[in-house]
Amino acid sequence: FYTALTRAKTNCHLLIQGCMNTVWDIMHPENAHINQVTSSLFGISFNNADPSMSSQDSEVRAFLIERGIDFRYLQPILENGRPIWLPDFTLMHLDQPFYLEIRGQITENDTASHWERKEAWYSRNAAGRYAIIDADSSLIENLERVLP
Repeated sequence: FYTALTRAKTNCHLLIQGCMNTVWDIMHPENAHINQVTSSLFGISFNNADPSMSSQDSEVRAFLIERGIDFRYLQPILENGRPIWLPDFTLMHLDQPFYLEIRGQITENDTASHWERKEAWYSRNAAGRYAIIDADSSLIENLERVLP
């Protein structure tokens, strides 16, 4: 598995039988056994246990670390053992997950409908435990306003 991921020249196709939880678990840098490895899994790059993030995600990450707020980056939300959403950040607040999404510029209809479905799911299943903020010049100001 490791060799396939690190030696692939262009693409690496994995055929996995059974539960995907192990794969979802190992894609998080905090679960890495070797912090010196630079690799990419599902388009999410890890270098020395730090994920490669967009500039907005990096800004939010720095903000959370600076304030001592514990978080997980791209931790999947599972429903019946299957991932349904991949929030940007998951924070723990009063022993409950608080989901934080950073919304970039919406330019296509399918992207807008994706965000509408995602926001509807959060409203039904995580009311009061999520925030979706726009990645704009007020990102940190908006973040301070919505954090629990």
